[in-house]
Amino acid sequence: MRIAAVDIGTMSTRLMVVDVSEETPPIREIYRDLRITQLGLGMNVNGQLSSKGIGSVLEALRDYVQLLTHFQVDEILCVATSAIRDAKNAELLTDGAAELGIDVVVIPGEVEAQLSFLGATYDAIDSGTAYKGSAETGFTLVVDSGGGSTELALGRLSHQAGTLGRAEVTKLDSLQVGSRRLTDMFIDGDPPRSVELKGIRSYLQKVCSFELQKYTGQFDRIVAVAGTATTLAAVRGKIEPYNPEEIQGYRVTRGDLDVLLHLFLSKKLEQRERIAGLEPKRAGVIVAGTLIFEAILDALGCEEFFVSDRDLLYGIILSAIS
Repeated sequence: MRIAAVDIGTMSTRLMVVDVSEETPPIREIYRDLRITQLGLGMNVNGQLSSKGIGSVLEALRDYVQLLTHFQVDEILCVATSAIRDAKNAELLTDGAAELGIDVVVIPGEVEAQLSFLGATYDAIDSGTAYKGSAETGFTLVVDSGGGSTELALGRLSHQAGTLGRAEVTKLDSLQVGSRRLTDMFIDGDPPRSVELKGIRSYLQKVCSFELQKYTGQFDRIVAVAGTATTLAAVRGKIEPYNPEEIQGYRVTRGDLDVLLHLFLSKKLEQRERIAGLEPKRAGVIVAGTLIFEAILDALGCEEFFVSDRDLLYGIILSAIS
């Protein structure tokens, strides 16, 4: 069976086409695409999706429909996350997608967290490359930090690589902090001013100190997914062009975040756009994204996280075929 998964996020619209079989592993990637569509830009002003953002997403979906006809896909699974969850005019996008033949399912934050956990931990233990140096048993905390929100899922893995139904998720949360949201709330300067950084850090400290208490000491490792996490790994590792195999299991330390933040703050937007490993359209929100991971590690008393290239898209597929 050939399945396509589409993720309409606050910052990007993504597509993954896979073949599903009874072989091991059961999922084989055929094609991927990512468009920085900025759907959530300006959401904090009036709570509405902009016509430009909606147009960008629908243009991407239109292209995807043509591609999926070429790939002879059996089923299309499309979910939308934070920006559409919050928007007063979300039906403008969902109705437009329906006209293209795509049924958009708007998922709650807790469901997004669970799907991200499924994706991040798929085939993680016995692959031989994922999360080097970490324990092979115990609990994993998956952090999915996007443009509009940050999802957390705590769970346990089994030892059956490449199989389904392996995840036991025990805690789920969705925090209203994301790189696009915090940038729009706090940042005007280019590069961001110290008073703006102080404002974000203070805000994050209040949110994280309260929301993350229940996770402290409950896990063996943190695994981070989505665009900010993979970007931090790509920039720190000078991984350009983007290579999923090099990203998978990449270790980012608290010290790395200091180095990366200094790099981003030392440059104006136009210069940040040219940093190796940094997608130019993410350059405007990468400072806030970095501060989110800084706050999470500090609140949890941790010194590192591991990055997974497998994320919500994998979780959408796994949930459907299980």
